[in-house]
Amino acid sequence: MSTSPDSLPKYLADGLANQSSDTLEDIIDYAQQLHDEKQHQNATENQRRQNKSDQYKNQIQEQDVSADPDDHDAVPANAYVTVKQIDDRQYYY
Repeated sequence: MSTSPDSLPKYLADGLANQSSDTLEDIIDYAQQLHDEKQHQNATENQRRQNKSDQYKNQIQEQDVSADPDDHDAVPANAYVTVKQIDDRQYYY
């Protein structure tokens, strides 16, 4: 019998070992569908985050505020700009 991956919980490995070939084929199909769905969800979420980030960058550029740390005094190179809007006023940190 083959060895299950360390990442597979024991209860799943034990349960799978007790299944017929036909059931294992169904499990493979089901697992592939889950995998595809999760990849699609991740890609969608990553795209949503990128769109939001681009939207914030565009808003900052439209207001002629530089998001480049080099354009500001005493700002570390790995810093970033945070924009907070409170009562229709924007604050930059």
